[in-house]
Amino acid sequence: MLHDERVLGSGGMVEAILAEDETRRGRAAIGAKERREALGRMMAKAIALAGISEAELCGGGRRWKLVRVRRAVAYLAVRRLGASAAETGRMLGRTVPSILTAVDEGARLMEELGWQEGVLLE
Repeated sequence: MLHDERVLGSGGMVEAILAEDETRRGRAAIGAKERREALGRMMAKAIALAGISEAELCGGGRRWKLVRVRRAVAYLAVRRLGASAAETGRMLGRTVPSILTAVDEGARLMEELGWQEGVLLE
C-alpha cells in the first residue's frame, strides 16, 4: 500500500487501522452474497421470535412491537453484519434515515425484547 509515513505513520499502523475498520464494518469477513443470506436468516429468526409475519416486519405497520423488532433487525444488520443503511432499508421497506435512527436505538431494544445477538446471528 502506498502512503506517506510523514503524514500517516508507519505502514504497520496504517494497515492495522484499515484492518480494524474493515472488521468493524463486517465487510472483510463476509461478502455481499453471504451477507444477504445472513440477513435473510437473521430476519427469519427475528420473525419467529417475535411471532409476526414477514409482511408485518417489512410493511408499514406502526405498532410498537413491530417498530422494536424492525429497529433491532436494522441494528444487527448494520452493526453486526456490515450491511449498509440503504441495503437494510430496502430489505425492511424503510428509508435510510429511519434505519440510522434504528441503529442508534438497536442495542437498547435488543435488551427490551430479551434477545441475544448470538441467537439471531448463528
